[in-house]
Amino acid sequence: MLTAWLTAKGLLGIRNGWWTLAALVIATAAATLVTITDNRDRRLADTARDAGAAATTVEQQRSVLEQIERAHHAEMEIDRGGDAGRYERCLRDATHDTRAHCDRFKPVPGGS
Repeated sequence: MLTAWLTAKGLLGIRNGWWTLAALVIATAAATLVTITDNRDRRLADTARDAGAAATTVEQQRSVLEQIERAHHAEMEIDRGGDAGRYERCLRDATHDTRAHCDRFKPVPGGS
């Protein structure tokens, strides 16, 4: 019965088997197109996510560089020998646990 239908002439005198084959080819092409489009959209979303991650990394690196710069300035203050006024202010504002941090402002005896 199926064989008879496939070999029978259908629309425009073309066998039904060829119409069936054409329909399968069109359906396969449509499925392939949908898959390609879906993969493209997924790649675009991944690219956007990666770009956001890169922007976050740049901000983190900028923050680290600013911290390094502040640490460098603190080191330069220590090398200069400190300042009596700043040392006294630091001791006044420090807690018992943080008083040791004020040593960087301690004047160096015989220094400038």
